[in-house]
Amino acid sequence: MADKEIRARLALSYLDGKGVGPVTARKLLSFFGSASAVFEAKVGALQEAGANAKAAGAVAGFHETKKIDDALAALEKVGAHVLCVDDEAYPASLRRLNDAPPVLYVHGEITPADSLALAVIGTRKPTPYGLRVTRDLCRKIAECNVTIVSGLARGIDAEGHSGALDTPGGRTIAVLGSGVDVIYPKEHAGLAGRVSRNGAVISEFFPGTPPTPNNFPRRNRLIAGLACGVMVVEAAEKSGTMITVEDAHRQGKPVFGVPGPIDSPVSMGVHRLIRDGAVPVFEAADVLENLLPEFVRREELPPPARLDVEGYKRSLGLTGDAQLVVEALTLEPQHVDEVARATGLSAQRLLTILLELELRGAVNALPGKLYVLNAVAR
Repeated sequence: MADKEIRARLALSYLDGKGVGPVTARKLLSFFGSASAVFEAKVGALQEAGANAKAAGAVAGFHETKKIDDALAALEKVGAHVLCVDDEAYPASLRRLNDAPPVLYVHGEITPADSLALAVIGTRKPTPYGLRVTRDLCRKIAECNVTIVSGLARGIDAEGHSGALDTPGGRTIAVLGSGVDVIYPKEHAGLAGRVSRNGAVISEFFPGTPPTPNNFPRRNRLIAGLACGVMVVEAAEKSGTMITVEDAHRQGKPVFGVPGPIDSPVSMGVHRLIRDGAVPVFEAADVLENLLPEFVRREELPPPARLDVEGYKRSLGLTGDAQLVVEALTLEPQHVDEVARATGLSAQRLLTILLELELRGAVNALPGKLYVLNAVAR
């Protein structure tokens, strides 16, 4: 695609939010045949093509060439590229959406293999159980050449990506609610780098766009759109996760739910989904048999892994007080006072050891002075 056309596509993307959203942009592209021709058209012709007065005025009056120069420089700096809706590599599943983005910004590569994908979503404040099962399920699903799609958020999203990355050759795609050059949250910059080397970090938002709240519902429709189905792990009844579920329903995609404890607030939304028809997930086969019915048979999959907690504790090779602390911990959160009673250590000594174990990755510190054995990091 010629440089002039690329710049015109970026100009359309820049005008998103100024009246020229994805639906209007696709109408204009369809009517005029190219973005270059869109920006050469008069206001009357733009309105005839389906743009309202505000959008037509924004296109006809566009002169922000420096914004385009800056965007191209930002993309080059992070190693991202532009994928247009009529490019062969543009995901076919997204192209079918009425509001498909006219431009995707991609750091990494989207391949034909990514057409078989599972979206994995859930709370940003998961329990240790949620973290553990998300990573384990995503690892096993990725082993069967299913790409894991999520939003790079804290909690379940990050564990979904990490589960895919735990698998040799596993692929994952992260969809951002900000520009592709604006990683959010910032502490996931390293994870985003790993994702881009084993899949792609993508965004429909113009480079430099900050992660504002209005962006995330739009981001969520792309997460659902890229996937063949959506799996939910730990979600309250009223949460942003349910927006993605609604998108999946509108797109005719199956929804999977991972059950949790019946009295867990973060599993209430999942239990409601299961009650309303979502497929309950007790092991990876429950998802794979739906996505790959002609290939996957339950008896061909290894049985669900059972963590040898005591063996894991021994593998850390700890001695003295550190060993005492680890032996007192379990896969369920415990208050620091409980750990102190179990070990007989002073508060100062205990907190020092817990910090050392946390830095080593053996222990997770949770809000409320709770601590849990970090079996996910084994």
